[in-house]
Amino acid sequence: MPFLPDIGMGELLLIGIVALFIVGPERLPVVMEKLGIAFANLRHFVQGMTSGWGLTESDENMTAMPKKKPTKSTSDE
Repeated sequence: MPFLPDIGMGELLLIGIVALFIVGPERLPVVMEKLGIAFANLRHFVQGMTSGWGLTESDENMTAMPKKKPTKSTSDE
């Protein structure tokens, strides 16, 4: 998972137990489903934005657009 690369099973278990105490066992499945949908929508949005810019996930070094060469105008003559 690229968003959470350093979280192991112990941390996930701790997050799950804390979520269980905060939300409660009745609402936990509903909350997890809504979080999953929200993260999927966010991921879809980010992928759409990066594909619109011509970027991919592997583009680590984003560079500026190359500068256009100055054009000669008719008022310079």
